[in-house]
Amino acid sequence: MKFRVLSGVALASAATLGIGMLTGGAAVSSIGTSTQVTAVSAAAVDPVYGVCRGLDPECFNEDGGNGWVEGEEKRVLIWSRTAGPRHAHLGTPLPPGLNPPLATNNVAQAALKSWLVGRGIAVDYTEDLSQFTDLERYQTVINLSGNRDTFDPAAEAELVGYLQGGGGFVGIHNAFGAEYDWPYYEGLLGNANFLNHGPNREGTVEVINDQDVSTSFMPDTWQFKDEFYNLDPFPTNVNVLLEVDPVTSMARPQGHGAVHPLSWCQYYDGAKAWLTTLGHDAAAWTDAPLPGEEFFAQHVIAGIESTMGIQPFCAAPADNVPEVSVTPRMLGSTVYVSVSATNTAAVPATIKVEASFGSKTFTNVAPDATVSVSLNTRVKTLPLPTGSVTVTATGERFGNPFTATATGGYDSYYGVCRGVDAECFNEEGGNGWVEGEDKRVLIWSRTAGPRHAHLGSPLPAGLNPPLAANNVAQAALKSWLEESGIAVDYTEDLTQFTNLERYQTVINLSGNRDTFDPAAQDRLVAYVRGGGGFVGIHNAFGAEYDWKYYEGLLGNANFLNHGPNREGTVEVINNRDTSTSFMPETWLFKDEWYNLRPFPDGVNVLLEVDPVTSQARPDGHGEHHPISWCQYYDGAKAWLTTLGHDVAAWTDAPLPGDQFFKQHVVAGIHSTMGITPFCAA
Repeated sequence: MKFRVLSGVALASAATLGIGMLTGGAAVSSIGTSTQVTAVSAAAVDPVYGVCRGLDPECFNEDGGNGWVEGEEKRVLIWSRTAGPRHAHLGTPLPPGLNPPLATNNVAQAALKSWLVGRGIAVDYTEDLSQFTDLERYQTVINLSGNRDTFDPAAEAELVGYLQGGGGFVGIHNAFGAEYDWPYYEGLLGNANFLNHGPNREGTVEVINDQDVSTSFMPDTWQFKDEFYNLDPFPTNVNVLLEVDPVTSMARPQGHGAVHPLSWCQYYDGAKAWLTTLGHDAAAWTDAPLPGEEFFAQHVIAGIESTMGIQPFCAAPADNVPEVSVTPRMLGSTVYVSVSATNTAAVPATIKVEASFGSKTFTNVAPDATVSVSLNTRVKTLPLPTGSVTVTATGERFGNPFTATATGGYDSYYGVCRGVDAECFNEEGGNGWVEGEDKRVLIWSRTAGPRHAHLGSPLPAGLNPPLAANNVAQAALKSWLEESGIAVDYTEDLTQFTNLERYQTVINLSGNRDTFDPAAQDRLVAYVRGGGGFVGIHNAFGAEYDWKYYEGLLGNANFLNHGPNREGTVEVINNRDTSTSFMPETWLFKDEWYNLRPFPDGVNVLLEVDPVTSQARPDGHGEHHPISWCQYYDGAKAWLTTLGHDVAAWTDAPLPGDQFFKQHVVAGIHSTMGITPFCAA
């Protein structure tokens, strides 16, 4: 994970560059024979280039007429004129005119034309300065490795007028080796110019912003072969999309060092500009095999379409926060907190760990480095509240400051990611159900304490032993799930509590006290972390009192005591979840309403029982009395209910609300398996 939001501008005198002056809120640009005065926010005006540029869409001239609108022909211009060393992918110089015949070695021009025509985009191409005119015909102008003094003064003025009219611009590879004496063009490239490059070699491309249309289809990293450019100046105030890792880039000392951008986008003086230094190797433009070439082609095409207005342009990156782990440790009756925080930025940062009971600041923390601190102040409240430790990281990236803060997504008491944030679910773990797989669950009902009547007599050893007539809860739950096409295994045999990856959900059906031995605990933890589902029903809350991890899995909750088995009013707190959406606002049900300590927190409460009905004792939880909830926990989806005591809830005997109870439990199980949406907000 990386900090991906860039802001700020380079601070230098525009007057010293002779390209513009900042007057109040207006940017005045004088390039060639063109003078444009644009009223913009002073904050959006770049004092170096004297134009509105950066990440603010207000810098785009939406009314200029040069962008594509529905119903218009889609058309671009490819420009590849060189006035310096010519890249092999361009082949021999093109003859004069518009769309002259392409030679067999004009591979980049031919490939880009083919890719775009395949997307329904008409393509003109030229290297003839007399044809660089009437640019308003095009939604985007593409500089494909056109280098050195590629534009004459008339072409410069033509390009400026086109950009200020809301056109699109794409610069590919040696477009960065062009127009060294034209500061306006350097700003168009994002305050960047070619300095030098390393050898043409394979490197690891890192996706910095996966929200943009030109990167959203990519894995986090991928291999590509290029002569990775070093830039001076270095791009600032742009939306960086891709980088190459600094070891692979072989950046020279005068290069840009720890971070090495490859592709970025920005708004510039009315235009949309998308830039990439990639594209050196001829194999990237041909059918010759090259690692990552499919990503390169799609990257370029999507970038072009975004500048044209066909697709969204330059999407803001997702916010990222430091990676934090918080581990409590006990010493007598005192809790001490150990905190680790990792700098996820690609540049050094300052990390401050703070809480109401202490803080510490670390400066100049290297990328990917981890700092640790023990906040050795006594914490008298047990357990610690979720989010009780805040970690703030500050630093500078591409010359721009950033700040990111982590305040949630982890539990400071159980030391795991838990709560209502879906990022705590391990989607790629493999233990959840995916389309085409068998649907299968395991019912666990082993008891090591008082046994509820709905469980009946203990089950014989083995997997799926014969059920006795009094094993009503196991039989009912098995029948209900099989009705919806789910295969069911059940057991109370610890030797059978294995190979849990066979199941999309493990259900603890009133299995209580020390129901798991150490080996079973380890297997359950591995299964949970692998993205499995967990359902706890009724006296599952009376289990594993000495295993904190399990208490956290239940939502920071444990059985304390209960009132009499009596009818009460169930109140629907969240009617958007699949396990509650079919219910009326209140309904009657009969149960021995559990009092819990600790009391569930950081969870999505689905149902409560009204406090008069619950007959909560003074040492119970009082005014609010949750009876069903859900959460993400350490990779898993966990759905919990204290309901299910009465035998009639599991049989055909009449019981008010038993139809809602059945549907509630089945839908909760489905959601943990991945069949239906889980834990709706």
